[in-house]
Amino acid sequence: MQLQRNAEVAQRTYQPSSRRSLLRRLVKCGACGLGMRGSRRLKRGKHAEYLYDDCQGHSPLTCGRVERCPSRSVRADRLDTVVWQALCQLLQHPEMIPLLHQTWAEAKEHNLSTLAAQQEQLRQRQQRLERQSQRLLDAYQAEIISLEELQSRRRTLSAELAQIEQERQQVARTQQQTIHWCQVIAHAEMFRQLLGTNLALLSFEERQAVVQCLLTQ
Repeated sequence: MQLQRNAEVAQRTYQPSSRRSLLRRLVKCGACGLGMRGSRRLKRGKHAEYLYDDCQGHSPLTCGRVERCPSRSVRADRLDTVVWQALCQLLQHPEMIPLLHQTWAEAKEHNLSTLAAQQEQLRQRQQRLERQSQRLLDAYQAEIISLEELQSRRRTLSAELAQIEQERQQVARTQQQTIHWCQVIAHAEMFRQLLGTNLALLSFEERQAVVQCLLTQ
């Protein structure tokens, strides 16, 4: 009986006139990238009020734009339905989302232990170059090499050090991406286990909590 009542409540919350949106403050315009904001409108010829998502670029002067965004408004309840169905597929069958699956597969190839080893190799290279730079300075002070040779060789070392630093930053970004996707997959699996087959029975507030958790990773 309680499951039936929950299902009835969930169904009622998805009426277009409920004036609520699962994706409140999460939607961005696909045309210009600005955030979308909700507005209520009466359906022409009907005594029903609907919630729409409008791009903030529709009023360019208020967002520092010169031209008005050409995107159309979207019925919030319809967008909610599409997104919720996609999230349900993700929770029940994560492999059905090709992009997520592909990204996760690529992240697994760059596992954290390998990335840590790369960082250590780069650190050792950096230390060797820094020691070479110090030896050059010592050689100049001992009048073994000229000032011109010192400057020329240290410029070469500086360029190599800069390249190493770029590589270290790239490896660090890859590490963060790997950790991020590990967390996303772990959270999706956790949600799947916790919710099981009860996704259709969740109330509006419960669905909104799930959306917030999954889309703000």
